[in-house]
Amino acid sequence: MTYETYAAYKSSGEQWLKRLPSHWSVEKISHHCQLIGSGTTPSASNPIYYDGNINWVTTSELREKPIGETKNKITDEALNQYSSLKFYPAGSVIIAMYGATIGRLGWLAQPATVNQACCVYANSTKLSQRYIFYWLLAVRNDLISFASGGGQQNLNQEFLRSIKTFVPPMSEQENITSFLDRKTAEIDTLIAKKRRLLDRLAEKRTALITRAVTKGLNPDAPMKDSGIEWLGEIPAHWGVRRLKFLLEEPLKYGANEAAAFDDPSWPRFIRITDVRNDGTLRDDTFRSMPPEFAEGYLLEEGDILFARSGATVGKTFQYKSNWGEAAFAGYLIRARLMKNLNHSYYQLFFNSHPYWEWIRNIFIQSTIQNVSAEKYGSMMIPLPPSEEQDKIVDHVSTENVHLDKVSSKVNAAIQSLEEYRSALITNAVTGQIKVE
Repeated sequence: MTYETYAAYKSSGEQWLKRLPSHWSVEKISHHCQLIGSGTTPSASNPIYYDGNINWVTTSELREKPIGETKNKITDEALNQYSSLKFYPAGSVIIAMYGATIGRLGWLAQPATVNQACCVYANSTKLSQRYIFYWLLAVRNDLISFASGGGQQNLNQEFLRSIKTFVPPMSEQENITSFLDRKTAEIDTLIAKKRRLLDRLAEKRTALITRAVTKGLNPDAPMKDSGIEWLGEIPAHWGVRRLKFLLEEPLKYGANEAAAFDDPSWPRFIRITDVRNDGTLRDDTFRSMPPEFAEGYLLEEGDILFARSGATVGKTFQYKSNWGEAAFAGYLIRARLMKNLNHSYYQLFFNSHPYWEWIRNIFIQSTIQNVSAEKYGSMMIPLPPSEEQDKIVDHVSTENVHLDKVSSKVNAAIQSLEEYRSALITNAVTGQIKVE
């Protein structure tokens, strides 16, 4: 879609900002926000400060959306005890100053206080609060590029007070924000529909795998009760074995070493967070392990790794030799299957519905999200004849080619929509398009 531009432009005078319409100005944001501040975290050791009725925002709640009732609330005692805690009015815009959420934004739908990682812009006179939000969203990457600090990048409050904004007349600000509210909502709706399509494709993939690894490929094959509630019926000629009886050697925990090195000549130190959901390895999380520590934890082609605790517990992936020499971390458990088995068949089973049902049953029994090597070893697995394992792997691989193509197209469409959304916001708040 093409949009009209303004009749005349002038230089902004700022190296990292574009030209601007000739009747707009460039001014420091602090000249127009009567209140720019932050907050603090009351002592967690004193329960009198928490579970009150005062909203208290942390950066985890900044998701480019309005913030209403907060997850955590503080009390009047906390507000009275900590002078750095301020009440900010509804409409105030918040940006995360540091940490994993640096640059994330939100605005208050209700009055609230904030923690020390939030910078709040409030009580603006010449700038619409919504315009401030969209301006910060447009220049966010530029702001982050100015962050300072070593291990943790930091946008300090002094810098955030000094940033400059384009200032259109208020009537144009209202036009811009109304336009962006409408257009971004339309784009977000399209993105949400495509994400739901990805979810359905993922479910279709899981259903395909589940059917193949528990029922086989012959729909007319005689069935029998597996004797396992969460597995149900399996083909009559299949067996069922515990994982520990399918292994070349016992299940092994990974190395309890810190991921402190990045020497590319050493074996890679693989953690569960290094592997994407599709089983591919990330490049941006590379860590290595000194060879003398890696010995005994080195992986072989086809090894399957289980996450044993935390948010990813139950997640599995199969090591590929093209990843290069690698050792595995302590929160992982290695399964080295017998050579005569098709390792990929078992990796498919560990992505099926029955497997995850088994994981959920483990949690119900223990109430702790942790699966030990002993528990993994006791897991019952359907065992087709070896030639049937090969056919199942080939069948699922062929079907997945089509699903991968569709998923790739949907992901590309989502990326295009996100890029269009970003460009539209930037062009509107910088005056590169004229919004009626």
